[in-house]
Amino acid sequence: MSSAVGHNTSSNAVKKFKVMCVEKEKQALLKFKDGLVDEDNQLCLWGNQEEDCCKWRGVKCNKNSGHVYGLDLRPTIVYNPNGISLSYMPFKGEIGSSLLELQYLTYLDLSLFEGSETSIPKFIGSLTNLRYLNFSGCNFIGTIPYQLRNLTRIPISLGNPFSLEALDLSWNNLTGEVPNLSNFSFIKELRLPMNKLNGSLTESTGLLSNVEVMDISSNSMNGVISDIHFLTLSKLRHLDISLNSFTLNLSSYWVPNWVPPFSLIS
Repeated sequence: MSSAVGHNTSSNAVKKFKVMCVEKEKQALLKFKDGLVDEDNQLCLWGNQEEDCCKWRGVKCNKNSGHVYGLDLRPTIVYNPNGISLSYMPFKGEIGSSLLELQYLTYLDLSLFEGSETSIPKFIGSLTNLRYLNFSGCNFIGTIPYQLRNLTRIPISLGNPFSLEALDLSWNNLTGEVPNLSNFSFIKELRLPMNKLNGSLTESTGLLSNVEVMDISSNSMNGVISDIHFLTLSKLRHLDISLNSFTLNLSSYWVPNWVPPFSLIS
């Protein structure tokens, strides 16, 4: 009987034990907060009323390890009869490199972050566990940094199991050409519309065998788009290349029975 009671007491203690956030990652988040302008005091709980960073707004933690795996600081969207509005002002300031301390980060959404017309931070390419990255509407300028290719290393059974699956850089002021995409073979969503990108579309897009959504509309791109751009895009369901100056040169113009490798959803 005493053994059974002891076992139950031990089980109850385990059930009551709660994993809290990792102190090193908590301090990194507080340092990141220091670089922000939070006009609506949305992060008032960060380090003040609540010590456990896993309970902070926008922070997602692994329940077993306490490591931060997600940071979602996009403004709250309110749908009302008169249109769409933001319930909170977007954050302003600087995207600090303290994020590098979040080594288990797989999800980062800083959409509508109001920076001071700066370039995309190159250190983002060192967050090599990222699977989702959203910098839409952040007013970024300059080119797409080549360091983002570091987010697409090929998963191996005994190594890094992650590779970027969704990249959204829409509604910025990015210039230059779309970089070589051959490393992005695991990407499922690629959104680059409403920028100032120019040049031709790299033929490496034809190697994006897992892409389901590709949007490069409303840029200043030109050049020829041919069959090779769609070579392995069998999973493609949404494609938008409108409001550019492309010239199409597809086999369907010359070979009536040519069938693209994908099937778009209208």
